[in-house]
Amino acid sequence: MKRLFTFNVGQIAQIGLLKDLLEKSFIPCVTRNEYLSIASGEIPFTECYPELWILNDEDYPRAKEILDGWVAPQLGALGSWIWAHCE
Repeated sequence: MKRLFTFNVGQIAQIGLLKDLLEKSFIPCVTRNEYLSIASGEIPFTECYPELWILNDEDYPRAKEILDGWVAPQLGALGSWIWAHCE
């Protein structure tokens, strides 16, 4: 079992989307720490971040490809705009 991705607090909704995408690609995976944010303060907040784990090590490379394809369009969209008053 390998950890694929650790989500920050602002990405909690996205963990379900990525998990669903992987499962539709027949890659078994589980989430961990999804509800642990309640304990933040009692334990270090970095230990409370939700994580997505791939159950079979041999599925990891394909899962990483899917993750990279899923994240890349989101990152590209962030840097492609220019505010009209800055031109």
